[in-house]
Amino acid sequence: GFACCCAACSTPEAEDFSWRERAEALDQQARQAANAGNWRAAVVACSAALDVLRSGYAKGDVELAREQCKLAGLTFQAGDVLHAREHWLAAAETLKLLTVPEDPDLLEAEEMLRRLPAAKPRHKSSCDVQQVNRPKADAHFAEQRFGTASSHSEVKSAMRRMCASFEAADRQHVAQKAATNRAADSPHVAKKAATNKATQVSDAFKG
Repeated sequence: GFACCCAACSTPEAEDFSWRERAEALDQQARQAANAGNWRAAVVACSAALDVLRSGYAKGDVELAREQCKLAGLTFQAGDVLHAREHWLAAAETLKLLTVPEDPDLLEAEEMLRRLPAAKPRHKSSCDVQQVNRPKADAHFAEQRFGTASSHSEVKSAMRRMCASFEAADRQHVAQKAATNRAADSPHVAKKAATNKATQVSDAFKG
């Protein structure tokens, strides 16, 4: 016979492959949720399965890419197109190196990458700048939304609402400041100020 003396075979303790069973159980949960039309729950289960597989497979393994393709499809069904495209892109980069061009997962990933638009570069807005003295109502609203978010799409939606509330507060502040400046520069106010000054001078002479 053949006696292997490598480090893995020489280890007295058997290698733990329980992560495969955990990943398969999570995959089963994802399939059940998808069959029931609960795409958000399917995404959560599939994402957890991918994390478990990463504990057993090395980065860049083809099995991770195939699982990421499944996660991309579920994420797309859940309505999160941006993250679905990111998953397909990452999976395609691995599959191109390790599989044949006719691989079904690779073909699906490349087809979806052609169909889905690439993310546009994000322009800096007023909500990117550190804000001070924000109304407590806005902070409470954003905190409440983030606290109940259970997926990437809900977090992104909460971010949009928070930015919108910040920008609305900025516009209100600018409008109030402009109204104050217009009132200070109005002829009626200037005339009234001049009349008050003249009255004060006349009263001084009378004294």
